[in-house]
Amino acid sequence: MLISWCLSTVVAGLLLHISCTVALGPFEVTDGCEVTKGCFLDPPGCTGAGCNLAVTYTQTGGDETDFQIMARDTDYQGQDFYVAVGISQDEYMGDDSVLDCKYYGGSVRVGMSWNIKNAATKSSDPLTDPLAAIDQSVSSGTYADGFLICNIRRVNSIIGGEEDKVYDLTSPNTYHILIARGAMSSTVDGAKSYHGADKIASVAAVDFFERFSVGAGKSRLLQAHGCLMVLAWAFFAGIGIINARYRQAAAGVKLSCGVERWFVAHRTFMVLAVVCTIAGVVCVFTHVGGWSDMAGVSSNLLKAHPLVGGIVTLLALINPGLALCRPHKDSSKRFLFNWTHRLIGTAALLLAMLNMMMGIMLPQVSGSITSDWMLWLIVILVVVHVTVEMLLLCTSYACCGDSQNVDISGKPIQNSSKSLIESSIIMLYVLFCFFIVVAVIGGMITA
Repeated sequence: MLISWCLSTVVAGLLLHISCTVALGPFEVTDGCEVTKGCFLDPPGCTGAGCNLAVTYTQTGGDETDFQIMARDTDYQGQDFYVAVGISQDEYMGDDSVLDCKYYGGSVRVGMSWNIKNAATKSSDPLTDPLAAIDQSVSSGTYADGFLICNIRRVNSIIGGEEDKVYDLTSPNTYHILIARGAMSSTVDGAKSYHGADKIASVAAVDFFERFSVGAGKSRLLQAHGCLMVLAWAFFAGIGIINARYRQAAAGVKLSCGVERWFVAHRTFMVLAVVCTIAGVVCVFTHVGGWSDMAGVSSNLLKAHPLVGGIVTLLALINPGLALCRPHKDSSKRFLFNWTHRLIGTAALLLAMLNMMMGIMLPQVSGSITSDWMLWLIVILVVVHVTVEMLLLCTSYACCGDSQNVDISGKPIQNSSKSLIESSIIMLYVLFCFFIVVAVIGGMITA
C-alpha cells in the first residue's frame, strides 16, 4: 500500500513537471502569424525577440489547439515567475479558463487553472487535474536568453469533469485573450502571485480556428487615469497657481460675491485639479486592484510612479485643508502661511509633471511614436511654465514701474502697461496649455 502510494505520488509529480523537449525561440513563436496561425502580440506587429508578450494559436487538424506562449523576463532576472493566458468571455479577469506557463525551481511547468471572479482576492486556482485537457506528449517549455516560452497543446473541449472550467474552443465560439505576467508565490509552492498591472487583453473576441492577429484592447480605466491627471496638472493646477501669484493686484479692486475675482478663479481651478486627481487615483486603483507593485517594470525610476503619485495626491489634499485654516491677511502668521501654501503647491506641481513623464515612459504606454511626442510635449510644457513664471516675476519687480501705488482711498493702482503685459503672457500661457493638453489626451486615447 505504501509503495503504491509513493509511486502514484511520483507519477503525479512527473505529470505536473514538463521538461523542455522542443527548443522554442522567440522567432519560432511569432513566425507564420496570419499565415499558419493566429497571433496576439505586444507590442502589436512585433516579431521574435522584439515582443514583450505573445500568444499564438493554431489547429492541429484534429480536435486540439496548439498554443505558443512567450513572455520577456523584464523584471525577474531569472527568478521564479509565470505568464498566464486567460480565455475569457470578456476583457476582464474573472471566470476565465487559464493556460499557465511557470518558471520556478529551475524548471518550466505547464498546466491549467481557473480565475475566480472575486474582486477582493484576485485568485486563480489550479484545476483538480491541471493536465487533463493538455496533451502532455507534445507540451513543453523553456527559459533561455531572457524569455519564458511554452508550447501547450490543449483539447478543444472535454466532456465531464471540469468542463465548465475548460471552455469549448470549437468554432464558432469566440473568446477574449488575456495575458498576464507575474511573480510566483513566495509562500505557497507552485502558486501564482497576483500580477498587478502587468497584463493586456485583446480588443476583440477571437475564433481559435481563424488565423488573424488581434490587437490589445485599451484599458478605459487606465486611459481615464492618464487623461484626468494631465487635465489636473498640465492645465488646471498650472493656471490656478499662475493666477494666484500674478493676478492679485490686477483684480484686487474687482469683487465677485464679496470675494476677489483672482481668488475665485484660483479656488475654482485648484478644486478642479483636486477633483480630477482623486478621480484619476480611483480609476487606476480600480484597474490595478489596489496599490501597484509595478511588476514587469525594470527601471527603478519608473517603479516609483505609484509612490510619486501618492505623494502628489497627499499634497493636493493637504493644501486645500491648509487654505481653510489660513490666518487673516493682517495676521503676523500670514507670511508663514503664504510661503507654506506656495511651496506645497509648487512641489505638487513639479512632482506631478515628473510623474506624468514617468507614466508616459511605462511599458503600457511607451514604445510608439505617439508616446515619444507626448513625452516631449510634457517636457516643453514644463519649460514654458518655468519661462512664464520668470517673465511674470520680471514684470512684477523690474518692469513697467512700481505696482504698489495706491489711490486716495488706499486701494492699489495697477500700472496699465504692466497689466497688459501680464494679461497677454497669461492668456498665451492658457492657450498653450490648452493645446498641449488636447494633444496629449488625444495621443493617450489613440495610442
